[in-house]
Amino acid sequence: MVISTYPTKGSLYGNKFSAVASYTKNTLTHMSRSVHFTVLADELTCSENYTEQNVQVIRCWRRNSIKSFFVILKNVARYKSSQKLIFAFEFGMFGGSKLLLGLIPPLLFFIKVLGKKIYLVSHGVILNFSDISGQMGVPERGFLSKSMGVLLKSYYFILGLLSTKIIVFEEHLRKSLIGIGIGENKIYTIPHGVHEEGEIPSKTESRKKLGIDKNDFMVLCFGFLIWYKGSDFIVNAFRNKFKEEGITLIMAGGESNVHKKDPVYARYISNLYKNVEGHSNIVLTGFLKEEDIKYYFSACDLVVLPYRAFISASGPLSFALTYKKPFVISSNLKEYAKTADFKKSLSAVDMSVEDIVFNMDEDGFHKRILEFVKDEKKLALLQRLSSQLFNKRKWTVIGDMYNRITA
Repeated sequence: MVISTYPTKGSLYGNKFSAVASYTKNTLTHMSRSVHFTVLADELTCSENYTEQNVQVIRCWRRNSIKSFFVILKNVARYKSSQKLIFAFEFGMFGGSKLLLGLIPPLLFFIKVLGKKIYLVSHGVILNFSDISGQMGVPERGFLSKSMGVLLKSYYFILGLLSTKIIVFEEHLRKSLIGIGIGENKIYTIPHGVHEEGEIPSKTESRKKLGIDKNDFMVLCFGFLIWYKGSDFIVNAFRNKFKEEGITLIMAGGESNVHKKDPVYARYISNLYKNVEGHSNIVLTGFLKEEDIKYYFSACDLVVLPYRAFISASGPLSFALTYKKPFVISSNLKEYAKTADFKKSLSAVDMSVEDIVFNMDEDGFHKRILEFVKDEKKLALLQRLSSQLFNKRKWTVIGDMYNRITA
């Protein structure tokens, strides 16, 4: 059994509330075909049941509804022959209310009482509240921030007690959980999978379709517009520092539907939009249609991840690897290099992590990007790194890792 958000029928990215949906579908699709999966998924438009290959999807729970927990337990209890359950965990998966987040440990407790082995796939590890305090509108230092940090550590420790095994996407996150007392033999690192795209349009074709000048240097920042991903940082950097002609930033993504009713987030988005106004070198696309994603990645020269906090693997990075695109990361993500396949890939192309990071200050970021604009050889090295990681993180490889861990 699986509890997760899930894309719309027949799609891979058709869930505007959660990127976990596409991850879960990719995971199940690439695990053993001899296993039958039953997914208890979120209702996107209505409740429905259908089957795709060896995956039965039961859309039975609603976001922001306490009743969803009872519906899930009822369905788990029905499937007595299923002894293993994958729980795709992320903050906000059931909605924005803190109460709903607090009900997840009791839900897992009762699932455990029903005799299920719980494989927790943690799509984020937040142990220091200061990492996300700016997103919550709370001072980074102070009693509240410290108290929330203690609460977060306790929360993850309880999740660890209730789980048979925990899966995270980066070695740094695994060590963080070990650091709060969860047994190291219980936690496994499986890198975020990379989709193998079919026919990819050429850069020339993609730029023509998108109306981008063939001579421009196109920087792509992909994903939800949100504080911890540094959406405002990169917009402000391009607004204030990038005066050169022919360098364009494409912000390919939309508002977070999980946070849009939060007044702090509403102010954040409003300010972000205002800062884009009047700057022709910055383009906001809003949510992309699934069929258009390939054109934006094919058209770009460089993918940038300006994250303020390292709390999970990056879905946008996986897209960059799918299209074998050069990428750079903020210094906050430099611990990516602790994950074995990332470390080996850097070594294979004779690079260090310092070669691909930038500091989160506008002057340093501007200088770093210009290095790649002016030096095609450096850009080519980044592309080779991307190709190395692509081969190591194909979903077929990741699916086999899940097969072994859940066997």
